[in-house]
Amino acid sequence: MRLQERIDEQARRAELADAYAPVCEAAGFLTGEVFYQPEDLLFLAHKIWGALEAAGLCEKFRTYDKTFPSAFSTDYVALLESMTDAARAELRSQIRFEPTPLRRKK
Repeated sequence: MRLQERIDEQARRAELADAYAPVCEAAGFLTGEVFYQPEDLLFLAHKIWGALEAAGLCEKFRTYDKTFPSAFSTDYVALLESMTDAARAELRSQIRFEPTPLRRKK
């Protein structure tokens, strides 16, 4: 892999971490006990979002687009921060996720 490709790959991974770590942290998964790779954060955040949607908790934290009323965004971090510690613990217990095993390059 050329130098520029490695730099681009690290930038992509940093963007993943920046985008998805806040949701994982607000849910209480980033305790320092488990190492998550940036790609793990992406998949874990999607599982968290799915669990929140399934529980019907998202509507209060949605912002609808005025131009396209069917388009919306959900503030998952605010939703998670509004939950009690017990509710977040219950949410974590419902999510089954194993991080990617670390592999060393030879």
